[in-house]
Amino acid sequence: MLAKFLGDAADALRADERLLGLMGGPLVDVFEVMKRDEIERFTEAVGPEMPDEVTEWEVKEYFLDL
Repeated sequence: MLAKFLGDAADALRADERLLGLMGGPLVDVFEVMKRDEIERFTEAVGPEMPDEVTEWEVKEYFLDL
C-alpha cells in the first residue's frame, strides 16, 4: 500500500527489512534525513495541516527549475 504522507513513507522504508537490505543502511539513513528535513521545511512554511492544493512552497521547491 502506498503511504499518503511522506513521513509515513519514510517510516515504512525504515521498517522494511528487505528494502533496507537491498538499498543498504547508509543510503536509507541519508535518504531518511533528507526527507525528514523536507517535511520540517514544508511544515514550517505551510503549517501542520495538509492543504488540498499545491502550495507556493511546493512550486518553488520542485518546479522552479523546470
